[in-house]
Amino acid sequence: MQIAVIGAGAAGLVVGRRLVEDMPGADFTIFERTDSVGGTWVYTEEQFKDKYGLPIHSSMYKSLRTNLPKETMEYFGFPYDKTHEGISYLNAADIVRYLEQFAKHFELIEKIKFNHHVTSVMPLPNNRWRITVTDLPKDSEKQCEFDAIFVCNGHLHCPNHIKIEGQDVFSGFQLHSHHYRKPEPYTDKNVLVIGSGPSGTDLSVELSTVAQNVYLSHHDPTMDQIVFPEKVTKKPDVLRLNNDSVDFVDGSTSDIDAILYCTGYKMNMPFLTPECGLEITDHSVSPLFFHMVNINIPTMFFIGLVNKSFLFPLFEMQAEFCTKTLNGYISLPPKEDMLKWWQAENSQVQLRQKKPHYIGNAIKEYHDFIHKFANTNIYDPVVFKIYKDSSSRKKSHFLNYRSDVYTVIDAENFRRINLDGIE
Repeated sequence: MQIAVIGAGAAGLVVGRRLVEDMPGADFTIFERTDSVGGTWVYTEEQFKDKYGLPIHSSMYKSLRTNLPKETMEYFGFPYDKTHEGISYLNAADIVRYLEQFAKHFELIEKIKFNHHVTSVMPLPNNRWRITVTDLPKDSEKQCEFDAIFVCNGHLHCPNHIKIEGQDVFSGFQLHSHHYRKPEPYTDKNVLVIGSGPSGTDLSVELSTVAQNVYLSHHDPTMDQIVFPEKVTKKPDVLRLNNDSVDFVDGSTSDIDAILYCTGYKMNMPFLTPECGLEITDHSVSPLFFHMVNINIPTMFFIGLVNKSFLFPLFEMQAEFCTKTLNGYISLPPKEDMLKWWQAENSQVQLRQKKPHYIGNAIKEYHDFIHKFANTNIYDPVVFKIYKDSSSRKKSHFLNYRSDVYTVIDAENFRRINLDGIE
């Protein structure tokens, strides 16, 4: 069986591992657009276009540290090395090093075609797939056929640009957080940050170290409990922008010199042709069985679309589920049953008023379903407990939670200390 994997980031690499272990005879190729493994975790000073004229994939800024402890970001049976003892929240370079070690350990490097840009994926009448790919250094295009496709290109690289009245008249600097790298350009400026997700909150804190004032615009009621540095002022939604100021919906106005849009990302899979049988919107891919399997053509899989969960362990469980459908270990339900699941899930999403691939508090149920269905490797309860504890600490001790250090005692228990002495 010939299998294509699109992307050599955290999702694509663990698919490679599962193919090695679950399908030893499979012939697989990982196509990676850049020259290294790691995907969005790879920091680059470049902001907009790479040397081939393609949009920069990475959304990393120089000072980024994870907002999840490493104890919830390990692949099964592959812990971080001892250089990371005594710290739980790592920087991007640490994550890339871990992914590089992982790729070398499972001998995946020779399976990766670096600087190869997938431009088209199309199903064929013979139940195979045709991929069109560009060898970027050679500027040459070729087509290859495969029996199955894993889409692992990530969903944190295509900025979600919002429209606000007055954007065209504002005379200052406007940038989406995808392109943000360092705080220095904002020195002594009054900065408006729009959006209170992970980037919006973290970058507000970072900008407060150099800016004159930071105004964080949001509509999240849970933000009330988060304490920010003195220079950060929480504000409601923006009503309009003016030449050098912003009007908020509460009637207040602030002078500003720059705007940083932390407004999230859109799904971006332009290489998937209409024949793939999918509807792709800004925030969803459908219809997918359990957020993974293309219901219309179930030899196409998506790893890592779910959000608000711990990442690497979930990627691995999804990858193992999918490889076990290919090697015959499990059989997928009939198409009509998978469609019923998707329709029911879609109805629940609308009731929850969340994005389509949001699982949030249902992460344990999702994990248990995958394990029960495919007998996948199961993660110890302590991983979920650390995830829950770290999420709570982020809200209650936002400025200090990354000083928490977790130690796993056994399958059920952990110990946490804070290096700043915060309890």
